Formats: sequence, C-alpha cells, structure tokens
Amino acid sequence: MTFLMTLVYLSVSSLFLVSCEDDENDNSSEVVLLSFGPSPTYRGEELRFIGRNLDKVTSIILPGEMEITDIEQVSVREIKIVTPQDAQEGYVKLVYPDGELSTKTLLAFHDPIEIDEVSPNPVKGGQTLTITGQYLNFVHDVIFADRDTVSSEDFLSVESGKIELVFPKVALSGIVKFVNNSYVRVELESKDVLEAILPSVDEVAIQDKKNPGDVITVEGHNLDLVESVILPTGESVDFTATTDLITFTLPEGFTDGEVKMVSFSGIEEGLVYVKLDQGDVEETAIMEETRDLGTWTGEADGGAFRLYKSSFQDVSVGAILKFYFTIDDGGWGQLQINHANWGQIAFFESGDNTIKSYELELTSDILNTILTTNDGWSDTGVIVQGQDIIVSKVTIIQ
Repeated sequence: MTFLMTLVYLSVSSLFLVSCEDDENDNSSEVVLLSFGPSPTYRGEELRFIGRNLDKVTSIILPGEMEITDIEQVSVREIKIVTPQDAQEGYVKLVYPDGELSTKTLLAFHDPIEIDEVSPNPVKGGQTLTITGQYLNFVHDVIFADRDTVSSEDFLSVESGKIELVFPKVALSGIVKFVNNSYVRVELESKDVLEAILPSVDEVAIQDKKNPGDVITVEGHNLDLVESVILPTGESVDFTATTDLITFTLPEGFTDGEVKMVSFSGIEEGLVYVKLDQGDVEETAIMEETRDLGTWTGEADGGAFRLYKSSFQDVSVGAILKFYFTIDDGGWGQLQINHANWGQIAFFESGDNTIKSYELELTSDILNTILTTNDGWSDTGVIVQGQDIIVSKVTIIQ
C-alpha cells in the first residue's frame, strides 16, 4: 500500500522561541533562558539554548522526565544538546545547582512517519491489522474511511517499526489515514483502498412451504459479521450466526418476502426469500389470449381488454389475481387495473424486463368493487390497460 503525506501546520515555527525574559542585568549571576530552538524540530537534531550563565546548567530534562547530561558548552550564553529519538513534546527544564527553570513554550517535533505495508488486505472486522514502517510510535490515530478511528491507547502493540490493532467490525472499505500525536499535525493518507470484508451469500435463494415456527438456515460467508436480520415487515428477528451459517425462527405473523441481513458496518444485503406454505392452492386461468397493450391506445385498437364478473363469483377474499406478461425491451411497462367504469383499482409499472408477473390480492373492498360496479350494458368486472406490456395469461389463485 502506498501513501501520500499531508502536513497540516497548526502554528508558525521559528528558529527560536522567546522563553523567559528580556536581555537585561547582563552582569547578574542568575541563570536566565532567553530562547531555545528550533521548535518544531526533528528528533536526532541539535537543540540550542540561548541565555545567560548557561555554563551553570548541569542537566536538561525533556518531557517524560528524560534527563540529558551530555551538554555541549558553546559559551556562557549558549548550550546545545542532541534530541533523542524517543523524545516527547512538552516543556523543557534546565537544572543548575541553585534550582531549575522551565521553558514557557512547548518543544515540538516534526514526525517523519513512514508506512511500508498494511496487511492483510482485504481485512475482516475483528481481525488483527498489522502496519509496518518507521516512527510508528508517534502515530496517535488510525482512521478508516474518514469515519471510524482507532486511537493509540487501543492498539494491541506499538513500536517504532510496527503497529498492531484490531480492525473494527463497524469499519467500511476506504482510504486509511494515520495521524501523529505532535504539536505539528501530520496525516499520511493511503492512495489505495483498504477493503473491508462483508458478509455474503452466493445467491438470495428461495425457501418455500414454510410456516411460523420453522427454523430457517442459510449458508454464506463471513456471516459472523451480521449485526441484525430484518424481516419483510422491517422488523428484526433474533438469530445465531457462525462464519458460514445463520439460523433464525419464523415468527408468528410472518409474510412472504425477502429477509435481509445488515452488517456491523451498516451495509444491507439480501439473505433469503421465504415463502409460506399455502396448503392446497388452485390456480385457475380466466384469460389465456395474448394481449399487446401497446401505448395506451384504447380498447378499440387493442390497448385494453376486459375480464368479466362471472370469473369472480366464487372467489374468496384474499385470493390472488395474477397477470403473466413480458415487458418490451427498452420499454417502461405499465399495467392499470380498472373496474367496469374505468376507475383505477391498482397500478403496476417497471422497466425491468426480467419481471414476468404481477399479483394483486383481492381484498373484500376490491372484490366488492369488481362485483358491484356496472357499466350499464355489459357483465364487465375488470378492464385492463397499459403500455409496453404483452399480457399472455390472467389467473386466480385461491
């Protein structure tokens, strides 16, 4: 994985930062610090201190109680040290026999963090992600897809050349950012995407002739990354999951439809299509002639056809009126079901020519409308019209 570095400077640095007081009382024996720097600087570089009577300084204490006694004495007005590779940011103390003094500004560092590799890629939520490179002990946050952050206190391990952390189950595929813990903010942004593994099934299979209380088992991949299972009604259902199996029980009141799974990262996918056992179902054809509905051309030109009341006389409430058809290639299929006086009962439309049928539940209101609406001259119960659809058959299922 390759990385681009973005430096975000939070303050303006200069060679020296005024730290204590004005250059007065030059003849005093008091140890005075006037300035130090550069800050920000790089670890391993020289850090200079300017002041008065600095030859009295015996040690310099860096943040984290890191004591430096190897001090280069340039003159009574200047001393130098080399900042260690593990030096931290913060205030610096100068220690001398009669006391100590502290800088009034922070010592800050440029962090030359480098990333060599992030593995594995793709990675699964809950899996250990390993990052190798240089100066990684100065990484404070790892951000996935600009959304989910793992901070240094949650790293499994960290050293200069390697970070190990748990890839969050909630994280998405995307760019990875590495942010340092320095006064000067540094971000390394990945050029390549880190792919997050998602739960999946090979296909959304149909399981039919099921009843409430039946146990549904679905095979798939990485199903332990599923956070919730959603029924066709939008309600969730309790489930158990392993890497390759999900199991749940159909609740009372379940209706036919697609059951979906939602990953911890919030991605929703189809899981299984469940059909209830309908018992002894009879399907009766009430029209088996090809009717090309064209483009709303009207009944006289073949753009509509009729179904008669006699076909609905012994039909029970809850029966299905089913239309079999094909949608014209490139067309937008529309099917309108009207009562005898051309008032709309139901409407279907789609541009998906893989759809081959439409089912209308005959509720008590719809059946009553079909059987009691009269045009005054015929036994018409239903008038069907539309466009870009060729109807080949109409049946009643009950």
